[in-house]
Amino acid sequence: VRSAFRLSPDRVVALSRGGVGSWYAGIADRYVEAWDLVTPEVFARRTLERGSTKQLEPSAFDHDLVAAVEARIGERVSVLHPSLMYRLFGEFWSGHRAMGFLDAHTRYEPMSPPVVVDPQLLPRDYVAVKFYEARSLPATPDVRRVVTQIVERLAERSPVVLLDTGLVLDEHADYALGTSSRVVSARPWMTPPTNLAVQTQIIAGARAFIGTCGSVACRVG
Repeated sequence: VRSAFRLSPDRVVALSRGGVGSWYAGIADRYVEAWDLVTPEVFARRTLERGSTKQLEPSAFDHDLVAAVEARIGERVSVLHPSLMYRLFGEFWSGHRAMGFLDAHTRYEPMSPPVVVDPQLLPRDYVAVKFYEARSLPATPDVRRVVTQIVERLAERSPVVLLDTGLVLDEHADYALGTSSRVVSARPWMTPPTNLAVQTQIIAGARAFIGTCGSVACRVG
């Protein structure tokens, strides 16, 4: 959208959550943190009222958030809603469009990750891991056993940093995996206002990432 319509970043305000202002560098000069507008409890309740964790269409909650942003920045805004993305890429995600369709409608650029956690607290060389429950990885005993084995075998070869948040902010529940001298949990560094920034920093500094996330993934950094 920025490229096609030559949108200047000084016209764009990004509204998101988890401390991800760095994601929008060069796209939006202004970033508003959702947790400055609502509490996690209100967010969870209003999202449940929407009937879907995905923003497939504008909801009353979305309108309220936009109004709060307008009050904060002191001006009215036009909205680029996530439902535009879901409508555009729905057929790709369902397997009815080739990879070329995605390439034709997206642009990929390197990004500079935030520094939220003191790098000295992280292992020098590590693998980042984030397994969460999803339809593609249901929380059955067999899946739990395999996920645990994967982490244990990884730890035999390299330190592992688990990106479990301990937070219930969306439909994804993290798998509870044990820690050891070679398996470190990032949970102590996770808060609602920083959790995605922390995960971005850790993935950017990792030798590899292993987790539930599928489809198209690219390394940050």
